[in-house]
Amino acid sequence: MNNLYKYKINDNVNMMYIENDKFKTNVVTVYFKRPLKRKEVTKNSLLPYVLKSSTKTYKTPLELDIKMQELYSSSVSASVEKIGEKHIISFTLSLVSDRFLPENITQDALELLKEIIFMPNVENDSFIKQYVDIEKQVLSEDIKAEINSKGKYAFNKATELMFENEPFSIRQDGYLEDLDSIDEKNLYEYYQEFIKTSPIDIVVAGQFEKDKVTNYIKEIFDIKINPIIIEKEKIHEKKEFKQKEEKMDITQGKLVLGYTFGISPKDNDYYNFVTYVNILGGGAFSKLFANVREKHSLCYSIASTLQKVKGTMMITAGIEPENKQKTINLINEQIEDMKNGRITDIELDSAKRHYIHALTTLTDSLAALGDFYYAQSLSNTPRTIDEIIAIIERVGKDDIQKVAQKCQSELEYFLTKNE
Repeated sequence: MNNLYKYKINDNVNMMYIENDKFKTNVVTVYFKRPLKRKEVTKNSLLPYVLKSSTKTYKTPLELDIKMQELYSSSVSASVEKIGEKHIISFTLSLVSDRFLPENITQDALELLKEIIFMPNVENDSFIKQYVDIEKQVLSEDIKAEINSKGKYAFNKATELMFENEPFSIRQDGYLEDLDSIDEKNLYEYYQEFIKTSPIDIVVAGQFEKDKVTNYIKEIFDIKINPIIIEKEKIHEKKEFKQKEEKMDITQGKLVLGYTFGISPKDNDYYNFVTYVNILGGGAFSKLFANVREKHSLCYSIASTLQKVKGTMMITAGIEPENKQKTINLINEQIEDMKNGRITDIELDSAKRHYIHALTTLTDSLAALGDFYYAQSLSNTPRTIDEIIAIIERVGKDDIQKVAQKCQSELEYFLTKNE
């Protein structure tokens, strides 16, 4: 059972309740929306982890953990994610359903969640230096790990190049060079602006007493917000072809190719586009895997990914540098085959089954289910999982060929080894 209910708490705070009785644990996620901005992205990536380290009442992580244990091992996690050209900062409360407890804890747990977000541990108009320094070090290591992962590094560099001068080019986790200038005082100053200007969406998932939990949320989160302007996202428009090669001390080359389709999530052929990307490089059943990797042994790995709100696709491959042009030629052959309608029944069916399986597994996690429906609301595509599955099942070869005709090559980025 996945019944959806939507509520408007005020002009800038919305709530969605996903009713699901499959789990003993319920989930409440509070999402804050920000536009992707270079000057604030690193602070956004740091802020939620500083907030959940301690609060006004619970001055240390240990005190906060003890309180969580008193609430039958409830927990609060934080997340920072780039969704299109929005930076989404979220806090997720997991708590045992009152149905399975000798006492009701939902209201107390929600009050604690509110305290973590809105009542930080502050001294002299600053966060606590110790906790800010700890989280800066953790974020620094995370960013370095991404840089050291050459596949992620190449993908990020290709994204920056293809979406140059667009907010989408900004990195999700922020930038190392910003961290030195962030301290406990200016981060708190930013927090005050963040909390006053960020629109809020709350997703409640599980089995609650609907009226009670709705009233709790309304009481706790009816917050006055003067919202920051978040521009409407635009589909990426085809630019002139870009080609770049970068050298580094690596053993395996990383190839990233970018393509423009101009298809938005609201378009009728969006799920045809999703299926196209899956047929091309969505898994072991795909054309790229079968032909480039298995048949011709030109790469160690290869895949295609869709950038949903930009109407674009990236193909990534790990290859020997000397195989670069052969690989590109063979990739182009697969793309041309799809333009010419050369798609087998097995390829089409496998791609559809793969995507449908991914959708159905969302129901195995309340947090994943909440994230999915929240992302749907962000792109103004309020389709349910069952509705999407029904659309995917109707996709035919002609639909895929029509999408294939829209494919335009825009980027070739290659990270190769030093000579």
